[in-house]
Amino acid sequence: MRPPTADDSLPPRRPNADAPLLPPTGNSLPPRRPNADAPLLPPTGNSLPPRRPNADAPLPSLTGDSHPPRRPNADAPLPPPTGNSRPCGLPAAGDGRCPAALLINGSGPLDRDSAMPGIALGLGPALAEALQANGIAVLRYDKRGVGESDGDYLRTGFHDERRDAQAALDALKAHPAIDPERVVVVGHSTGAVVAATLTGAAGYVLLAGSAQPGEQVMAWQSTRIAATLPRLLGALLIRRQARERERVRRSTLDPPPRVPRSRLTDRWLREYMAYDPAPALAAIDRPVLAITGGKDIQVDPADVARIGTLVNGPFTGEVPSDLTHLLRTDPGRPGLGRYRAQLARPVDAGLLDRVSTWIADVPGGRPAAA
Repeated sequence: MRPPTADDSLPPRRPNADAPLLPPTGNSLPPRRPNADAPLLPPTGNSLPPRRPNADAPLPSLTGDSHPPRRPNADAPLPPPTGNSRPCGLPAAGDGRCPAALLINGSGPLDRDSAMPGIALGLGPALAEALQANGIAVLRYDKRGVGESDGDYLRTGFHDERRDAQAALDALKAHPAIDPERVVVVGHSTGAVVAATLTGAAGYVLLAGSAQPGEQVMAWQSTRIAATLPRLLGALLIRRQARERERVRRSTLDPPPRVPRSRLTDRWLREYMAYDPAPALAAIDRPVLAITGGKDIQVDPADVARIGTLVNGPFTGEVPSDLTHLLRTDPGRPGLGRYRAQLARPVDAGLLDRVSTWIADVPGGRPAAA
């Protein structure tokens, strides 16, 4: 099911299967393809950090990654042992070991550049530049079975993504150039849900992250998006999405036959819908920054307050009034039809500054002096 747009507010019917609205991610409008209705696509934040002359030190491979990026003068990869491989750019930060941040994407087959065919969110490159300007190294990675990473994306579930992210964090902390006590995780959308499950981070940045079980989040999303449509169309959308969630709950085939690569598999959706993030959030005793835009139509902004009641570490929660799920500021009326225009603009500069400053101020977050 392709999401409603300004030109096409109700997704077309397909035989026996209306594709679900995706769980909250950096979802944007999908590319149009003949005979294949793509759902709301979730570009998020994985990408190579921008290189600056004489600023990035090489980061050697730790686990024998078999797919290093082939680029002139590129940093060597730092792969987690699950087959995901992305390089970590080290800013010039004196003789001491660097603080670092691990960036985690939301749902969908996203590469290191926060992209899939026809979609580019740009969050990863924007965050990397902002963080490196504050002396913080960055690790981003292609998802399993995407780009240069090993594995099969269509057989990857939500819990596989959690394990991959934990492996990436462990590998980053083990690198001799990185201070393992100064590694923060940054997740966007379902990537924020994944980030909250990780152990051993010095801090947690949850961008458009939810605090409710996945199925409740998807139901809220359907209702919120329906409210931006004409009344009858909105009611039909809600009914279709409820039927689709019920179909996913009952599905057993994994992966579904002939599933388009832009879609989430039934396995991923089943696992996500059943997952309750509350226990993982309650286990966090390190600093947390949670930001969700007031114009987010895929994650309830009220979840920022819910996160604050669950975590047990120092908490900062913010709901910028005009910020959208795509982390752009938009003064207009919220709606999927505005996503294309939002993606044509850069990630909100105020958000980038807030995140990079907060990470740098996490205890021990600034690099050692030269």
